[in-house]
Amino acid sequence: MPAFKFSLLLVAGILIGSEFIFRLNILIAILFLILALIAILLKRTANKNIILILTSILIILFGILKANIDFFMIPENSISGISDTPKKSKYILEGIITEIPDKDSSRIRFILGSRKIISDNNNSDHIKDTIKVTGDLIVTVRKNMYRKQDVSPPVFAAGDLVILKGQLSDAPSQRNPGEFDYKKYLSIHNIYKTFSVSGYENAIIISHDNLNFFSQSVLYPAKIFALRNIDENMSGDEASYLKGLVTGERSGITEELKNSFINAGVMHLIAVSGLNVAYIIISLTLILSILRIPSGARTIIIIFLLIFYCMFTGNTASILRAT
Repeated sequence: MPAFKFSLLLVAGILIGSEFIFRLNILIAILFLILALIAILLKRTANKNIILILTSILIILFGILKANIDFFMIPENSISGISDTPKKSKYILEGIITEIPDKDSSRIRFILGSRKIISDNNNSDHIKDTIKVTGDLIVTVRKNMYRKQDVSPPVFAAGDLVILKGQLSDAPSQRNPGEFDYKKYLSIHNIYKTFSVSGYENAIIISHDNLNFFSQSVLYPAKIFALRNIDENMSGDEASYLKGLVTGERSGITEELKNSFINAGVMHLIAVSGLNVAYIIISLTLILSILRIPSGARTIIIIFLLIFYCMFTGNTASILRAT
């Protein structure tokens, strides 16, 4: 119950901080001042109600600080500050693919960590020269349906440095009250723009393996290995469901299957969450017990493997909470 009450205070702070901008240096100074005051009062065994009030104010201020950083602290060279591509013009974008691309017969989709952007139109007033940028965006590379000669799709992988030629734009926002706001959804995940490429010939891979060692050599190879094994042993809806359940990769699940789960009231089964974590804990505990690993070491091993699985499945809210 105390944790629940404090979580409500944190939520209140986040809601305030998402609507109003405060001076960060003043917020941080007040936070440290209250922390110091609480420490002094605890040493002197002061009135518990005063400490409780100060602690509540501290949590609210921390929520405000977090929300201000998350929503308003955007770097000056962020991709979000670049104007959308003018009509009859294109931008050239350079960046690193930060996740395993999602592919189908007509398009490739992935998240790109942007690095440079330049206008492909010399008359454009939006961008004069090459500009170094930061920030993630969703890229969709589509097959050119009007091109007579077939072009093989590029074999993208996580960690590839690529150059793309296409159109930059904002994600569609909410048009009617209560409608899903895709732009806001992406911004919560620190994705600020979308980039559309028409034609596989407008996407070039410059180099490979540009992510950090852990992601490039451990995390993504493990995920690719799991997905490949599922594809080799299963197919159709069963394979798509198992991918979603085990790896968090739900792009292959058909709309028909999703609707079936929704109508049955069991859509949560597709999400990686507490059930998966429970299975991993039970399995690891059993294996490590058979190997006679001491209790303390066993707990540490399980904790580290759970953290790895959380990252393996994409750090979604459900798996993060369960972990």
